[in-house]
Amino acid sequence: MGPLSFIIAALIVYWSGWATVSWLLSLQIVLFVIYLLCGRLVPTAHISLSQQVRSSAWLIGFYAVTIVLSWLGSFGGLGVIGHPLDTVVVAACALAIYYWGAATGIPAHQLQLDTDDDEATEVAPATPSPLHAQLR
Repeated sequence: MGPLSFIIAALIVYWSGWATVSWLLSLQIVLFVIYLLCGRLVPTAHISLSQQVRSSAWLIGFYAVTIVLSWLGSFGGLGVIGHPLDTVVVAACALAIYYWGAATGIPAHQLQLDTDDDEATEVAPATPSPLHAQLR
């Protein structure tokens, strides 16, 4: 998902209005706190809880910024930030948060699933179908 997709998703969340954003994203923050409290029950031996928190802090930041902007914005909020300026501010914040998340993510080599070496199988090279050969 590129930055444009993230901005569009953030705008859709924002445009859903203060009534939806306030309870939905607040609930997400509460659930994150519960996750932290139950962190020892989560089987992630290869990634520490502190590393998980550091790499997901952008998401809590996104939720908090979206809640504040929705509260101040024109979609059911106080209207302090009028439309279309509120949409521009949300898009700019979403872009900044996207790059924050990209910069603090867990490296891909640490996200690989554990597999048994004896279960690994080699994939045979694909052979062209007779139809494919006729089309040549």
